[in-house]
Amino acid sequence: MTDFSSFDNLDESGCEVVDRPLPVQSLAPFDPTVHGTEKEMVIYYDETNNIRKLLLTEDGFNVTKYDNFVLGGIAVESGKELPDINDLRTILKIQKNAPEIKFDLVAKGDFEKVLDSKKLGQFFSWLIEHDIKIHYTNLNILNWAILDIVESIVAEDAFREYLLGHRELKNELYRMVSKDVLGFLAILKGYNYPDLEAGSTVAFLKDVRSFVVKHAPIEKNGALSALLEILLKGQVIPGLTFLMHNKPDYVIEGFEDIFINRVARFKNSRHIFDEEKTVQKAIAGIRIIDGDRDVDFSFADSKFTPGIQLSDVMVSFLGKYFTFLERTPVPMLMSKKASLNPLQKQNLKLFRQLVSSTDFHSNALLFRVTTIDSDCKADFFLYGLELPAHIHPA
Repeated sequence: MTDFSSFDNLDESGCEVVDRPLPVQSLAPFDPTVHGTEKEMVIYYDETNNIRKLLLTEDGFNVTKYDNFVLGGIAVESGKELPDINDLRTILKIQKNAPEIKFDLVAKGDFEKVLDSKKLGQFFSWLIEHDIKIHYTNLNILNWAILDIVESIVAEDAFREYLLGHRELKNELYRMVSKDVLGFLAILKGYNYPDLEAGSTVAFLKDVRSFVVKHAPIEKNGALSALLEILLKGQVIPGLTFLMHNKPDYVIEGFEDIFINRVARFKNSRHIFDEEKTVQKAIAGIRIIDGDRDVDFSFADSKFTPGIQLSDVMVSFLGKYFTFLERTPVPMLMSKKASLNPLQKQNLKLFRQLVSSTDFHSNALLFRVTTIDSDCKADFFLYGLELPAHIHPA
């Protein structure tokens, strides 16, 4: 249940993770729409909203706040020197006694207040001026916690016809769960999720289906109807593949596989992570090999690594941005976008420029592990793309 290496195709990159077996899910077909993974870059990382572990409890989860986890930062092409950040410190008017650039020296508050920061715009402009790319893996934690329900059904040969629409099915499950998260988690807890006992498939899928029926609108889109269909037909499956032989209640045991995944994805790049003791301990002894060479990754102290300081600012902004998108209902999102002030609009424009420049360089640098609806909300807010009818207010 905690295997994040299925995000991208490690086999496609030609890399091998040594001292850790590659899960079957990592052997996904090559995606021809992904480009730029072969580029040589120096990629700096920081993270935000790392809850370490996610467990089911009698009251829901072991944490009350589970905002989107983001691993990301900045990237520069190999051979290009990272500019002297003292110039940026001067632009941002950061006091000399501050040991490093941190996000709270650039902006504070919720996303809307952060977007209204003049210093944030200066930071974005500096990155653009020096042709620095951004990158992220954005993970919706609640979505990740429940998606194996659908994955376990469509993995069966008898349900292969649903495989092409698996994202739509998971999107609808998440949409219904969002209407009563605690109620749904109570169902999962009752079955020792994600470690369902043999023979419990029928009862479990019946309860999940009843929950979806209870919260479904009268007029259902095709994906929601298909979800109800597979939750009914799937009751013939003896055991749900990805929901067996796991630790009961342990939905996420750690995020270290995300770190490994990014290293394997960009095998020709050098990866420099901010020091994180939990992750460092978890991947100690792990080697990622491309042919006869090790892919270069290391951990560094941000105080002495300007690229990580820049990543701190970038990833902190991204954490607020993606959580804002997840938590804001569509009608309110539309209203908030329409009421942005000139500075907020300018900062959003600069951010859009960073995203577009990065996407052109390598779209694999920008990775979202969330629902289709969340992706649509992001594309609406950043690019003004039309929202799908089922989440658009009447």
